[in-house]
Amino acid sequence: MFLSVVTAEHSSFGSEGLTYQTDEQIMPGSLVMVPLRKQEVEGMVISVQSEKPDTSFEVKSIIRVISKKPILPPALLKTLQWLRGYYCCSARQALQIFLPAPPWHLLNEHEPEPVFTLAKSDVAVRGKKQLEIIEFLRVRDAATQEEILEETGASSTTLKTLIEKKIIAKQACHPERSRRADHHNKTIPLSIVLSDEDINLITSIKNEKKPTLLVDGRSEEDRNKLFAAMASDFLKNQKSSLILFPNIHAAIEANRQIAELIGSEHVQVLHSGTGQAGRRELYRQAQSGKPMIIVGTRTALFIPLSSLGLIVIADEHEWTWKSDQTPKYHARLTAEILAKQSNAKLLLTSPTPSLDSLKHALGDETSTRYKLIKQHADQCQQSRIQLIDLATAQFGQHYPFTQPLVDAVTERIARNEASILFLNRRGTATSLLCLDCRETTLSPASNLPLRVITRNGKPLLIDEATGERSEVPAECPKCHSPQLKAVGAGTERVEADARILFPNARIARADADTLDHPGAMEELIGKIASGDIDILLGTQPVLRALRCPRVTFAAILVADVGLSVPDFRAGERVFATVSSVVRHMQRKVGGHAIVQTYRPEAPEIRCAVTGSESDYWESELKLRREAGYPPFTQMIELLVRKDRAKALALFKRAKELAEQFDAKIQLKEEQRDGLTTFRITLRGEHPRMLLNALPLGGVSVDIDPVE
Repeated sequence: MFLSVVTAEHSSFGSEGLTYQTDEQIMPGSLVMVPLRKQEVEGMVISVQSEKPDTSFEVKSIIRVISKKPILPPALLKTLQWLRGYYCCSARQALQIFLPAPPWHLLNEHEPEPVFTLAKSDVAVRGKKQLEIIEFLRVRDAATQEEILEETGASSTTLKTLIEKKIIAKQACHPERSRRADHHNKTIPLSIVLSDEDINLITSIKNEKKPTLLVDGRSEEDRNKLFAAMASDFLKNQKSSLILFPNIHAAIEANRQIAELIGSEHVQVLHSGTGQAGRRELYRQAQSGKPMIIVGTRTALFIPLSSLGLIVIADEHEWTWKSDQTPKYHARLTAEILAKQSNAKLLLTSPTPSLDSLKHALGDETSTRYKLIKQHADQCQQSRIQLIDLATAQFGQHYPFTQPLVDAVTERIARNEASILFLNRRGTATSLLCLDCRETTLSPASNLPLRVITRNGKPLLIDEATGERSEVPAECPKCHSPQLKAVGAGTERVEADARILFPNARIARADADTLDHPGAMEELIGKIASGDIDILLGTQPVLRALRCPRVTFAAILVADVGLSVPDFRAGERVFATVSSVVRHMQRKVGGHAIVQTYRPEAPEIRCAVTGSESDYWESELKLRREAGYPPFTQMIELLVRKDRAKALALFKRAKELAEQFDAKIQLKEEQRDGLTTFRITLRGEHPRMLLNALPLGGVSVDIDPVE
């Protein structure tokens, strides 16, 4: 029997697997010890074949089997093989997201890591790191060596010293985890009281053969209650569930709520902030075959659950579902493949679903890939939504603060309530807008907005797709009006104006420049709740503060700035943002939202304010189809760093092949942090066909980029 093995040891070869032989019956997904150069290293068996591969090299035998039971079940292995092919990555690159960091033998359920406990509670030591270890174990009760060293930053020598002094004791297994496992075997999840509508919804999802796309604007708490009820139902039938969220904060909060509803012994959390030791522990628990409920981010998608019954992708429209590191996979599509391989249910949810998903859900029942279900939360009759046309509004010295906005914020300050002021960008990204026809000046090459920049004191237009620059025209290219205006506002200037307009208010700003650690946004939300912040202004992160009860007013200062970004998905994001602000304020008694825009009739804004999402979907899908953009075509980006000659040669070759494969090719040069990156975009119905004809050595391939 011949095995293809990806070794834990990184090397300049073998990224697709090395061939070894054995007389034993070994299944794919198993761990083996193999010879590599003069070492013995661990490896994962990714495929098995009976005949010797066509190779001139000597095929060595494996040294021994580490785990005859596969660490990765068949469904995950098939998903791994699909991911390798679809996202153009090596087996080693794919495997690094399916497994924790080596050593892999620690994933074997029969080899739990030893743990350390505090043997003496009242001790006196001098070393700072020794004290930190002792304090850590007072809180944790028991922890592995890796957990201790990760959390305290201490060395293994320091830990060894404490063991020799008999201050810390070593144990074979974690007592708390053992108790939890025993308790898990004896209990069943609690019953959750649901409305008749939700009971019917769950029944519909369970009976549906296709993945379900649920358009649902309910609150986070109500949504998590629905997820908990579904997972509990599957757990009672000995099936595991994955409930995934687009960011760590949402996952942690959902884990807390779901654990309260069905019992913490049934629920585990996993996200990118989880240490390697914690991740390994979850993998070992999964090896036991017991059903589990995992709440987490896209990292949790690859837990080797052998009885997977349900996958939930919450807020499926969020861009964070796409990995920005190789392999550049999208969790939504990967979850769809895994659900199919596992015969599990897939539920995609969003109040503003992505156009990519909607394209697969709208239309004739026989031709759609997803089942579309729409539900809407009740709106409060006392809420108020205002749309302000900035082209006709009067400003003082503090653009873009209109008088209605100033009055609304002032009223909230007087009532000791909080306000959220949202801007689409932290910088001063501007576009050229005609105040008569309300159209942005577009690039003839990409049909995307041109951006206004200043060079040597002179305004210029730059095409972000090609890098080409041109002079600002004297009149609108569409209606020939001279009423052209560069529009845009940055967070720093808006903060300065807010401090002048509201001198007695407590103001904070949240953007990429001020949020300097992962918990910074949650700290700001806590300060709003406690009354220490009256006005929070900033970019996308401030939308998380809308759920705070003290926030009763929210404003989008210039809603259409996002429409001027040279990205074909910009309108989709503007619609999602405006819809989110409107939806949150509509649910609150006395809630008030103001949406300021130069383009009140733009479908993205008008439909979001009025709640006419179907009209927006129809309008935007029509534009995408006519312009030849996803989801009606596919897009691939080839990234070349620093090497201009390589990028230009690759671009030239792609242009030569473009007509043959009916593809559009664009080259863009980016400067960021002193590093030059060349992006070559392939767009068409079948751009993947070009890849086999292009020299891609040293080139990063991004299939279906989101930005």
